Amino acid sequence: MHIHMVSGIFVSPDEFRNRNLQETMETILADGLRDRGIEVTTGGHSLTDNWKHADIVHIHHLANACLRLFRPPKQKIVFTRHATKDIPLHHRLVLAQTYRVADALVVLSDSERHLAATPQTHAKLHMIHNGVNPEFFAAVRRTQPLAPEPFRMLYVGQLIELKRVEIAVQLVANLRAKGHNVKLDIAYHRATLESRLMDLVQQLGITDSVTFLGPLNRQELGSAMHSAHLLVHPSRTEALPTVVTEAGLTGLPVAAFNVGGIREQVYAPEQLPPPHDIDSFYSLTTSIIENYDHHSQLASEHARIVRNRFSVDAMIDGHIRLYESLL
Repeated sequence: MHIHMVSGIFVSPDEFRNRNLQETMETILADGLRDRGIEVTTGGHSLTDNWKHADIVHIHHLANACLRLFRPPKQKIVFTRHATKDIPLHHRLVLAQTYRVADALVVLSDSERHLAATPQTHAKLHMIHNGVNPEFFAAVRRTQPLAPEPFRMLYVGQLIELKRVEIAVQLVANLRAKGHNVKLDIAYHRATLESRLMDLVQQLGITDSVTFLGPLNRQELGSAMHSAHLLVHPSRTEALPTVVTEAGLTGLPVAAFNVGGIREQVYAPEQLPPPHDIDSFYSLTTSIIENYDHHSQLASEHARIVRNRFSVDAMIDGHIRLYESLL
């Protein structure tokens, strides 16, 4: 069995990967399949890459390689979108063709399966959670910090519009106005809105409470999570964010919205507000801070569930079963 895996990460410059994005679901899957003795080749979203020697082409993300499906290839096609966000019309046309041609569609959560299910796609859908390497994300039990130690919040992700990092920044100002001694560390590998967010921090007068860390490697990220009391994740759309799984592995409480598969990653999904209800997000965060030992205990107990549900072995096993079913 020869799997050709397509994703932009495979053709990203080594310098970027080594510093900003050491591993992704695609790289973990490719390496894991090779470790199981399966032939795997990789490529980017090129219109001209040679697929002819592959039995199965697994395309990750809606990008240029999907255009090739308007002339369906001879190989079996597996597609993983890794997103649930709204897209413009011309992208929707490509996505619809991809769904028509693909022999199997991998979704990352039950929530995404519900969104992707139609009479045409229902039989093609396979739910396989992304697996996360737990090496640097051991579970720890946290307690409410004692004065003068601050309550440390952490944001991890891209500084782009859909991540809504400004909500996390405004949260710091709101909590300080209520008398809470909080700090926010912002780790990111894409700095698109960095200057705008730095300006907002200055306008709110909270430069002493917000630190822009830039990119962290896996070990540094694990250390940052172990030092934090809360992960804040204000995205308006998601698929299955790796950072929420990583937080769960360490027993770190999470404040997020009910988007994508996050409700399948956290210990209290019923508390997640809808993405438009920012006031409820602020209230959730305040409640976690003011009842921290309770939330920390729940998150610590939930870490074992996260470790089993989002294991690398389970992800690889699920993909092997899927690939074998197509041949």
